[in-house]
Amino acid sequence: MTTLHSKSSQQIKQIQQERLPSTRRILRALPSAIIEGDLEKVKKLADQLEKHVIKGEDDQSSGNLLSSAPINKFGWTSLHAACYYGKLDIVRFLCQSQSADPNAKNFNGWNALIFAVMGYALQMHGSDGGTHSVDVIKFLLSSTSVDYLAADKSGNTATYYAQSIDQTGVLSESLKSQIKLRQNPAPATVDL
Repeated sequence: MTTLHSKSSQQIKQIQQERLPSTRRILRALPSAIIEGDLEKVKKLADQLEKHVIKGEDDQSSGNLLSSAPINKFGWTSLHAACYYGKLDIVRFLCQSQSADPNAKNFNGWNALIFAVMGYALQMHGSDGGTHSVDVIKFLLSSTSVDYLAADKSGNTATYYAQSIDQTGVLSESLKSQIKLRQNPAPATVDL
């Protein structure tokens, strides 16, 4: 493993400059792989990124770069895009294998949960009727440390957006029930 301690700052800059085009190419390929829901392609891009990233003093791995680097001009991360487009398998991969932070925010202050809620509006007019977003929301609330009370720069939370987007109440009720489960987890049972 190459570390920053074993290289001079000039050598590090040279290596980073040589690898920068490849890293950018990989990061530019992520949005289409996510939109297509191509988990295998996302995994392949993660493997390629692993070959182009040097672990440094802060031990920033390619997983952290894959899941935290902005992939568009609005500051979306890979996790944001996967949540918005309702790609549960990719969300699960990014959170569990790539250490994605569900509380990372874009330039508007949206975290992964707000992206999943906003994606519901996009999907509810599609063939799945928004069920993929609901599945992503359930996963985020049951399996990650996402802050469901986080407000964006306008002061709005995921619950606010859910109530304003979905006039049927399906999304907001699902969100509220998942939050309630998180606040009051079922007691563990012991088989005798």
